Amino acid sequence: MGYTHYWRQYDGFNSDKWDTLVQHSLHLQAAVYPSAKLADVEMSDFRISFNGVKPQNHEYFVLDRVMSPPNSTDVQKEHYFDFCKTAQKPYDLMVMCVLLVANALEPDVITYATDGAESDWQPAVDLVNKVCNLDVSFNPND
Repeated sequence: MGYTHYWRQYDGFNSDKWDTLVQHSLHLQAAVYPSAKLADVEMSDFRISFNGVKPQNHEYFVLDRVMSPPNSTDVQKEHYFDFCKTAQKPYDLMVMCVLLVANALEPDVITYATDGAESDWQPAVDLVNKVCNLDVSFNPND
C-alpha cells in the first residue's frame, strides 16, 4: 500500500478538545513551514484537512470532528477507519503531528497506526512537545 498512517475514530471529538486540536494544528502548521508547505488547508469547527504543495503532494489528510454515520449496509459499525498515504513527503510531518495531538487530547476517541518506525515519528514527537507544550510519545494503538 505504500507508506501510510491509519487511524480509528470511535466517537466524535469533544468540542473544547477539538478547538484545542485546531489551535495546536495552526501553531504546528506555522512551525513546519517552509520545510513542509501545505495546500488546500482547512482547519475549522468541523474538519482538519490538507495536502502537500505540488509536487510534494500525495493523498489528502482529512480528520472530521464528528464521525460519519454508518451506511445502511454497515449498521454495526463501532468506529470509523481512515488512512493517508504520504509517501514520506514533507507534509508527512504535519500528518503525524495532528495524529499525535488528537490522540493525546482524546485517547478514547482516536487511535493511530503507521507503516513507519518509531524513528520516523521522532521529529513529530519532538515538534509537538515543543510547540504544543504536550508530553506525547510514539504510541500506536491499532
